[in-house]
Amino acid sequence: MARRGWIAILSSAVLFALWATPAAAQGGSNTATLSGVVTDKDGGVIPGATVTVKNVATAETQSKVTNESGSYSFPGMSVGSYKVTITLTGFKTADIDVRVTAGSSNNINTKLEVGAISEVVNVTAGTDLIRTNTPTVTSVINADFIQTLPRNDRTALNFLIFMPGVTTVGGSGSARSSTISGLPQNTINITIDGISNSNLLQSGDGFFTLVGTRLDAVEEVAMTSATAGADATGQGAVQIRFQTRSGTNRFETSVYSYNQNAKFNSNAYFTRLGGLPKPAATNYTYGGRVGGPIIIPGLLDGRGKAFFFCNQ
Repeated sequence: MARRGWIAILSSAVLFALWATPAAAQGGSNTATLSGVVTDKDGGVIPGATVTVKNVATAETQSKVTNESGSYSFPGMSVGSYKVTITLTGFKTADIDVRVTAGSSNNINTKLEVGAISEVVNVTAGTDLIRTNTPTVTSVINADFIQTLPRNDRTALNFLIFMPGVTTVGGSGSARSSTISGLPQNTINITIDGISNSNLLQSGDGFFTLVGTRLDAVEEVAMTSATAGADATGQGAVQIRFQTRSGTNRFETSVYSYNQNAKFNSNAYFTRLGGLPKPAATNYTYGGRVGGPIIIPGLLDGRGKAFFFCNQ
């Protein structure tokens, strides 16, 4: 009886997650490519080395062997932090910590040192990936940055005003009236998990999304302001890509409540100078998120394989 209860509870949680989170296909613009070349200390290429890439959050792994040119490539990778492990008999094992961002091509050049395979060399500078094969100019804001900045709303789109090249008219602090690199707003294309989310009905409303970009549901936002790649499909000179969170190997939850009461509002300098009263805005914003591996006792252990995420 207890087993049936567990199954019913977890099944309900999965169904609720599917209902509460918008379904989206993983488009090519929201994946990344991680490649590299493995050489010895003299610069000679090393074929036959095993390269294993492990997603730090989900523990999902994939492996490849370097070809005759000592190179490897992992296309279609999801956004996140990874540990790259390179092994070959006769050489020390190399561990590299990297983070890939949406719509990027990342290259790692690794030199293996002669030694026992049990010896490990940790490359701490692996997060500084080389992107010399594209003239694309992209700025990225990740979830850690978003969580640390104080804002009076829970809309991730409004964090774009902190990116280079974004101009907010009148300094209002709202992204709705902003432009990028001086271009008109009809040149801005906003996607969520690869699906266009812009207001295509109005040409002057580029900084608006039909589906809200809720703060706790966003893993990363990337803005490409110059020479976008072929994955942009010619939809706009400026590409804004939101990548939503996914569940990980750990059960994580967050509950929040943000309150603004008119009694505690103060008047801005220019508003007071114009003889206008202080704003009478009262806002109550609350919600939460939960995510983790899908585990059904006796039937399914989704750690490293299947995950759920819900934000409401």
